[in-house]
Amino acid sequence: MVQSEIARANEELKDLTVKHIQLLAAETIKKELTSSDEDKLVKRFLERLQGDLS
Repeated sequence: MVQSEIARANEELKDLTVKHIQLLAAETIKKELTSSDEDKLVKRFLERLQGDLS
């Protein structure tokens, strides 16, 4: 029983870690974008992705 709880906690931690890495990557990419129209579209997409992940 304890092992299954530890396994579940490890899975939750892994999921949160992946989510955190995705949020950091999106934030980093947004900082690198310029003001061109294409970059604005990408920036909007990343903001939406961040909202979905939060």
